[in-house]
Amino acid sequence: MAYEIVHETRRVLLDSLGCGVAGTATEAGRIVAEVMGSEHGPLEATIFRNGSASVASAAFANTVLTNALDHDAYGPEGHVAPVAVAVALAVAEATDAGWTDLVGGLIAGLEVGGRIGSALRRFGLGAMRAVGAVRGHGHCVFAAAAAAGRVLHLNPQQMAHAFGIAGYSANVPTLRKFFASASPPMTKYDHLAAMSQAGIQAVLLARKGFTGDTQVLESEIGFWRFSGSDGCDWESLIDQLGTRWTIREMHYKPFPALLTMIPAIQVIRKILDEHELRTEDVESIEIRLDRQIGFSVPEVPETPLQAQLNEAYTVAAGVLDLRPYRDWYTPRSYRSQAVLALARRISFVPFAPGEIHASANYWEGWSPVRVLVSAAGRAFDGAQDFLTPMTDEHIASKFHENVGGLLSGGAADRLVGALLTNQREPTARDIARCLQA
Repeated sequence: MAYEIVHETRRVLLDSLGCGVAGTATEAGRIVAEVMGSEHGPLEATIFRNGSASVASAAFANTVLTNALDHDAYGPEGHVAPVAVAVALAVAEATDAGWTDLVGGLIAGLEVGGRIGSALRRFGLGAMRAVGAVRGHGHCVFAAAAAAGRVLHLNPQQMAHAFGIAGYSANVPTLRKFFASASPPMTKYDHLAAMSQAGIQAVLLARKGFTGDTQVLESEIGFWRFSGSDGCDWESLIDQLGTRWTIREMHYKPFPALLTMIPAIQVIRKILDEHELRTEDVESIEIRLDRQIGFSVPEVPETPLQAQLNEAYTVAAGVLDLRPYRDWYTPRSYRSQAVLALARRISFVPFAPGEIHASANYWEGWSPVRVLVSAAGRAFDGAQDFLTPMTDEHIASKFHENVGGLLSGGAADRLVGALLTNQREPTARDIARCLQA
């Protein structure tokens, strides 16, 4: 397997661990750790910073923790990473699997989840812009089953049954309903954690001989149909299987914000820096995006989830560079008069017809933004077309930002050294010990 694929997997793992540790400081994180931490069984794994629980419960909790701040990596299609990482890590720890099985499980989960997700969500290439379309993360249940099945070395027949069981256990697609909610729930866009749990259970059942629909993806009434997709791009599902790796389509978030908001934050900060402008001098900020959803949350957030979906608020928090990032969605931040005052000066307008022409696909990082900042009686504009890649140094810096004050400095350094240095091969239990420090 190519060096770059294994190294990218290390990056996904470290980034997800940092987001998960930061998630323990959230209200949702505290609740899920308390509830899942009370469930025990013969196979157990670590809930980040919260002791052990049964393997499926640990994976459930760690999925919520990783996704709690919306700081987790996006891709290979949707939020597959929190599921694949939580499941592979929990199953590998519970069975004392080595590095090879851990990284194999991660790659299998990301690849299978990414391919099925792309086949369903990119059908016709218009799904991302079809605001009224039914959309979800049902494909993540296959990421969970693939990750757990690879760690446990299921044979092909067992794996086929595990996929069949998992497919019948996927959540109904709730992403659009979540986006339209004025009071967004802690389950987020789709209940990713439930699919982590369902994927593990599917694998454990199939390993004992429980049968599933081995043709769950096939036919005109297959998974694509009952999961709410408009169709299935079969070529995308199997194209260059084993040689074209979807993990190359991972996009990392430097800020805990919706992916499309991040280029806007970066462009505004660049304008202010280059022209030595203070935020107090800003009279207005106009942002044009290729994809804006238009959420139903109130102008002044009342809950962490309302703050996460308040586009003007998250841009303001990013421009003001609130630290630590995990504090963006605490009452202290989303009730801050300085942040709210800047947010009120931010507006979003659509691109005019024909104003831009896509030079790539969204999964290739195409995320155009145009910004007009009015400040000190003058107008300043800026633009960006693609998401900015994050280097290993950026990933490490983000990790330290996320775990600062929650993990000991020594434990954080050990994790960065182990996961970004390809000469080291930590086991899941080695990683778990660091996450309790």
